[in-house]
Amino acid sequence: MIIKVLIIEDEDAIRENIAEMLSISGFKVETAANGREGLSQTLVFKPDVIICDIMMPLMNGYQVLETLRSSNSQANTPFIFLTSMANPAEIREGMLIGADDYLTKPFNFSDLIAAIESRLKREKLRKEELNTQIKEYQYNLNKVSTHEYNTPLSSMLGFLNLLSNHYSSFDKEETLSMLELITLSCTRLKKTLDNSHLHLLLQKLEPTHDWYKQYTTGCTVIDEKSLKEMASSLAHQYETAFVRKTSFRASIETATISISEANLKKAVEELIENAFKFSDDNSCVEITGKRLQDNYQLTIINQGREFHPDHIRQIGPYLQFEREKYEQQGLGLGLWIAQKLITLNKGQLTIGSHNGHTCITVLFGIME
Repeated sequence: MIIKVLIIEDEDAIRENIAEMLSISGFKVETAANGREGLSQTLVFKPDVIICDIMMPLMNGYQVLETLRSSNSQANTPFIFLTSMANPAEIREGMLIGADDYLTKPFNFSDLIAAIESRLKREKLRKEELNTQIKEYQYNLNKVSTHEYNTPLSSMLGFLNLLSNHYSSFDKEETLSMLELITLSCTRLKKTLDNSHLHLLLQKLEPTHDWYKQYTTGCTVIDEKSLKEMASSLAHQYETAFVRKTSFRASIETATISISEANLKKAVEELIENAFKFSDDNSCVEITGKRLQDNYQLTIINQGREFHPDHIRQIGPYLQFEREKYEQQGLGLGLWIAQKLITLNKGQLTIGSHNGHTCITVLFGIME
């Protein structure tokens, strides 16, 4: 594959000399005499490497780099600065906005080739790592989603088949029990679909979108009654679906916090459900909420499988930790959605584990 190099340099002799040497060496080269022209060339030429002077008319090299790094199509293109005065402050400024390398004029052609090859090698490794992550993401998505759609559907079909073909064999209590399990399966499937949709929406959410404020503004009252109702409903669902005792204790100070009612409900539901899911049988989930000096702190503690530090850093969609070892429900979207909603509302979520206890702590802004 022929490597494409864009040279942005306002001095004609330097620009033409570099272009000629690179062309002779087998590179496909395009040139631009200033920053604005260089940006236009970038969109059309789509270079593999950009070599750019710093001090230029109309638009300097820093402005070119900042514009490229904020774009989608050329954000990761290797970028090499040319400068006649590479002082430490200048280098630091370029590196802070994403420069990959510096060459000081005058330079040897061999140094330029070495810099280009080094950046291309690094970019190749980045793309290989990205491809590996994409393949892993696709594998997890296919594996987890297939299970999450088929399991509730199979449950519904099984119970409906029993009721259709053997209705007279069951008494009223048995029939109602099966209908409740069908309802739970429907609820589980709907939540799976809703979370998938919400994940896609939040992943692409931008300040320019009409619905941005829906997920980033608002305030609501947090109180013990509403938290207990939410936790009771989730506990009942788990007891019914998994025939296991699920209990909780809640002590919540009333306060007005800076997140909308809908976003608070969604985030907290996911966190409480996660605590129930990974709790030991017959253990109790502790939920506390209290005012701090400048924030409101909500804490959810469960006893069971520990949440390792590596897992905390890897929270992501369609990623379930140790799924091969522990069979579990869900697409792995719940924690990601909760974390995203909390962050969008300028809150903070932290998770820690110690001696078999996992503690989720959420800080919300408090409204006076």
